[in-house]
Amino acid sequence: MPTLKAVEVIPVSLPLKEPYRIARALQERGEYVLFRLQTDDGQWGIGEAAPFEGESDETQADIVASARRHLVPAVLGMDVFDLEAIHDRMDQVLPAHLFAKAGIDLALHDLMGKLLGVPVYRLLGGRFRDRILLSGGPIGLLGSPKAAAERAARLVAEGFRTVKLKIGDPDGRDEATVRAVREAIGRDVELRLDANQAYTADRAVPLLRRLERYEPFLIEQPVAAWDLDGLAKVAAALDVPVMADEPVSTPTDVLRIVEKRAADLVKIKVMRSGGLHRARKVCAVAEAAGLPVIVGSGHESGIGVSAELHLAAATRAIPYAGEMVGHLRLTEDLVEGSIPVREGAADVPDGPGLGIAVSPERLARAAVPERLA
Repeated sequence: MPTLKAVEVIPVSLPLKEPYRIARALQERGEYVLFRLQTDDGQWGIGEAAPFEGESDETQADIVASARRHLVPAVLGMDVFDLEAIHDRMDQVLPAHLFAKAGIDLALHDLMGKLLGVPVYRLLGGRFRDRILLSGGPIGLLGSPKAAAERAARLVAEGFRTVKLKIGDPDGRDEATVRAVREAIGRDVELRLDANQAYTADRAVPLLRRLERYEPFLIEQPVAAWDLDGLAKVAAALDVPVMADEPVSTPTDVLRIVEKRAADLVKIKVMRSGGLHRARKVCAVAEAAGLPVIVGSGHESGIGVSAELHLAAATRAIPYAGEMVGHLRLTEDLVEGSIPVREGAADVPDGPGLGIAVSPERLARAAVPERLA
């Protein structure tokens, strides 16, 4: 019975290749918290929490504090394979704080896979698919339709057959930008539009009806996360499918969306769900309700991206291109060799655990001094 003997909590900061702007936030660096879990027999696993401003109520400092003060003391000494009991214990000592719990959960899955000598997707039900199609981008609010169109054309040239574009431009350039991007990529490339809660329902409906002429594959989260009635109003008014993102963290969230007929599909993020163990439950409820699932991502490094790839590999209810490209936006990933993306797709790591190795040199460069964390 391998038990948890020690847990390291390491704040890390990694610069992005360029600033990333959406309707509700601007980010220039990825702020992470790494978790290194060790068993009583010396085996270890690694995971990360990757909070994103505008997406998470937890900051890097919050995650470090909640993990060290509450979550780590609660799980030390527990059997690493008792996932349900570990999550229950974490919930008892600290409600919510799902990003912090996700970091521990990912490290547990990495650890279990290494102890058994199998990839994580084997722990999630086995491999349903071995190559994961990815969405290029997302293209943030660049301030210019021409700049967005040029970025989209480059993504298509790199092999992506799906492009995601942020809308919600405060200067009113949404339609001009969508038009320019569609002209740049042609009609054969799937175009997703993500508003990041930028509109009210009354404002969203007429604007998004106009944008339907550019044949988007879906429109993501046009209204505030709390406004499921407004989301339902938008979904009923549009012919294009509407996807719920920010309102989706738990199985209960999916049930609320189904009850209100608020969306045609849902996005699941491993971080926001509290890890792979909980994300699987969210997927199961969505599948039972007949809602397709897309795996979303923020600015995860290759650690978080690998976990998302394993989830997509093992889950039938995830039929569309995923968004696990956060590591591509970093100037330097923590993972040795990173996770290659070729022709708009990534292979699922096949080694034990998450199937990745963190570079000690890169980790040392990226670690945040404790007085600043």
